[in-house]
Amino acid sequence: MRGSGAALSSTLLDTCRSRTASGGRTSVVLKRLGYASAISCNRCRAIKRCPNCDLPLSMHGRKGPLVCTRCRYSEKMGPCARCGSDRVRPTGLGVERVRDELSDVLGLRVGLITAEDEEHADASIVVGTAPRLLDREWDAMLLPDADAFLAESGIGAVERSFRLLYRAAEAARELLLVQTHLPEHYALRAGVRGDYESFAAAELPRLRSLAYPPFGHVASLTFVGAEAVVTGAVKSQLRPVLGAGVEMSPLVPAKRPGGGPAWRVLLRSSGRAALARAATLAARAAARTHGLTVRVEIDPEEV
Repeated sequence: MRGSGAALSSTLLDTCRSRTASGGRTSVVLKRLGYASAISCNRCRAIKRCPNCDLPLSMHGRKGPLVCTRCRYSEKMGPCARCGSDRVRPTGLGVERVRDELSDVLGLRVGLITAEDEEHADASIVVGTAPRLLDREWDAMLLPDADAFLAESGIGAVERSFRLLYRAAEAARELLLVQTHLPEHYALRAGVRGDYESFAAAELPRLRSLAYPPFGHVASLTFVGAEAVVTGAVKSQLRPVLGAGVEMSPLVPAKRPGGGPAWRVLLRSSGRAALARAATLAARAAARTHGLTVRVEIDPEEV
């Protein structure tokens, strides 16, 4: 899709037409309901990433700044660091947008299957999210925005992208079509081939260089409570119990099911035992603080 301004390629649309004419069933797998939060260069397709964590930067507000959700590194929206182009923009396709475009272009009723909704699930073409579509077989499976999976936050994003492609290849009885600006990416190429060995050979050195699991350990501590209470507890009770070799990230807002104030810090260490001890002491300290609870996760997939 390099150099193309279209959201859906002619190849993808022609595939939908031919599969519908032959009576086959086609699924179109998207990352999310809304737009992706990654920022990419429209010229070379490089994704703006945090120099500390190698995670995609997300845009806050219409004009920035760009912020790392992990370490809170921030920079202004500016030219691409790789090629110097000023054609940088938010990127990503959402379920509803793709469904509407396919329906308009093809003149067909397009189904929808997500965790929140299900409409016309028996249609010849169904658009939806990966968890709901990959648990069944389809004659053809189309991924119009594979790059969105690579661009998501979290140290396991690349591995999850590999697993997605691997599972999609298994679920597609006849055809798997992947739309991407990054056709040379090792996770995509290894995933469609089912080649775990070559994927691991490329991904493990990256994780080692960043001291991410399995070469280092991370604990995610999510505090629920008023900001002043959380800030005070982190400063007076968490920092003093951190042992040697345990690093703590800045306190950042966190998502909480059902809403309400929540905050998160990450602890990192080369030793799992030291990390677990620090996290346990932090949890005990939080338990003694009125109006504060904490959830501890060791080496979570999402950080």
